[in-house]
Amino acid sequence: MGWAWMESACRSFSFSVLSVLCVGVSWSAVQVRVREFYATLLVAETAMIGLSRRQIFSLLRFLGAHARSDVLAHRRVGGAGRTYAAVKFLLFTLAGSVLMLVGLIALLHTSGTLDFQALARTS
Repeated sequence: MGWAWMESACRSFSFSVLSVLCVGVSWSAVQVRVREFYATLLVAETAMIGLSRRQIFSLLRFLGAHARSDVLAHRRVGGAGRTYAAVKFLLFTLAGSVLMLVGLIALLHTSGTLDFQALARTS
């Protein structure tokens, strides 16, 4: 286990500080749909803190949650062409997630495990 918990705690703290800075910067900049903006910012912060976990499938779940909050932010608060930008972002994110899932399934099929520390010891 070692210092992994400390690394995760430092990441979570830095994500929380980053979110407070985002609120401070956007305090006067966001004029329309303020509630929706801060709700999606809260969902994004929760997903970022969840991303600091070490299990791969919880990482994928929180990555999906973060992508959904980004799509909502693009669609609700963005400028002109926001629907096009949200759909494009969603499609690129979906393609990357599917590619990562295919890679993980291939790794599981060839090596029999997804334990990256065990895989590092065998190579």
